Amino acid sequence: MLIVTLLSIGFMAYGGGRAVAAQQQQTVSQLAETVDNYIITSSDILESIATLVPRSPPVQVFQYLDASRQAYGHFETIYLLDDEYKVVTLSPMDENYLRFDFSRQPFIQDQAHLNEVLISKPDDSIRTGKPIVYLTILVEGPAVVVGELNLDQLQDLITNSPTVSEESTIFLTDSHGNLLAHSNPDLLAQQENFGGHLLFNQDSHDRLSNNYFADGNYFLGTSQRVSQTDWLVAIEQMQTDVYGSYLNTALITILLAILTFIITVGLFGLQ
Repeated sequence: MLIVTLLSIGFMAYGGGRAVAAQQQQTVSQLAETVDNYIITSSDILESIATLVPRSPPVQVFQYLDASRQAYGHFETIYLLDDEYKVVTLSPMDENYLRFDFSRQPFIQDQAHLNEVLISKPDDSIRTGKPIVYLTILVEGPAVVVGELNLDQLQDLITNSPTVSEESTIFLTDSHGNLLAHSNPDLLAQQENFGGHLLFNQDSHDRLSNNYFADGNYFLGTSQRVSQTDWLVAIEQMQTDVYGSYLNTALITILLAILTFIITVGLFGLQ
């Protein structure tokens, strides 16, 4: 009877683990799609600005930058640079950054040979100091449009995501493991790198679910690449949280069986 009960608990634990893994897969899939759409919309905004700039007077260019930034809220700041990569205008307007030289920025050097939106690694905004990602695109002229992508919306997305349990951890990194958003915002401020995380070490864009040991604990986790950027969305949960209730039930069952055996033997001994 004890063996049958323990086997039943084992099957229930197996089914519960599979249910958690399925929920994790659904969560990362939804998050990856949402992040993907966020990047696509942000890139479309810059491409639209880049189309308008060559045939518009400076005042109208600023108005369009300002309207695009305020309407969508995707960017902390949008800059228009000249052929020397110096700021011609920006939104919101801040005269302290007019003629600011971007030429030494790595993402500008990479952009020189590309005619499409380029996404940088995480950095701090030169104007606000907040964590951002730079999106850049070349403009006829030549010139460059630079947008400081607002990471607050991605952080809100991670923080407010439906998780498998309260103990679950969700994070978003770039292709180098640099943290973009995390269910613990303090780690984002510390600019943690997750490049060595076991969920990060996958080569394909497919979802990866895995059981693994890290930092002295066993975890069940799932990750998925964001196709537009090769960023990674991941969720993990300690296995003690996944299987803890089943283990406790099994231990209680065993203890009750032992106690029943001891009482039974004791009763027979008194007869």
